Amino acid sequence: MLKSTDIHRLHSSWTDHQLLSLSINLGQTPTGFGLWRANPILAQQKAYRVQLKQRLTCIVSSLPNQMTAQEQWDYVKSEIWLFTQRYAIDYTNWRKKSIKVLQRKRNAFLRSQPPIAIRLQCLPVMDQQIESLQQELVDIAALNAGIRWREHGEKSAGYLKRIHQVRNVEQSINYLQDTTSGSTVSSRTQLLKVSQAFYQELYSVDPVDKHDIDCYLQDLADLSQLNEADQSHWEAK
Repeated sequence: MLKSTDIHRLHSSWTDHQLLSLSINLGQTPTGFGLWRANPILAQQKAYRVQLKQRLTCIVSSLPNQMTAQEQWDYVKSEIWLFTQRYAIDYTNWRKKSIKVLQRKRNAFLRSQPPIAIRLQCLPVMDQQIESLQQELVDIAALNAGIRWREHGEKSAGYLKRIHQVRNVEQSINYLQDTTSGSTVSSRTQLLKVSQAFYQELYSVDPVDKHDIDCYLQDLADLSQLNEADQSHWEAK
């Protein structure tokens, strides 16, 4: 189903053409967004660095005293993960809306057929704003694609096809085997049910025999140990 169409002005260093975009709704997809990673490009933004410093100061001052050093570090990382993710989502939404507003403003300005003098005065300002935001999108896309894409992507159409096929296989699970019945399932409901049962069994606590625990502790007790004189000797050094 066709949702919308629009005309976009592209970066002047890329092309002198306009881009006609189509938004199509293809229905639900069996794959999610994948593993989230922080965008290192955010570190270039002064606003993010200022807010991150403020958030870190707040987190450190409110760390629970009963936590161990490792627990405190894990807590700090989890809080920064949430903060960065929220900031990235808000900034991405702002950039998307800003590009759309600027493109529509530019198109409306050209449709009004202003005099050439006004056009030469106003267009460079709007174009510079659009190009700056578009460059951010290109930098992020290059970062997501990785080095191999930049090295081979423009040279080999077969490489693009193969990497697309590999990623589709890695991101989707079409079939699973039910460990109870031994049958193969493929529907979304069955896949979720089999996956849930598998991970519940995987992370369930296995019973440990008391005799095995006693043997393990006995082995530890039989290990060689330093006497008091040797301990004092090494502590003095």
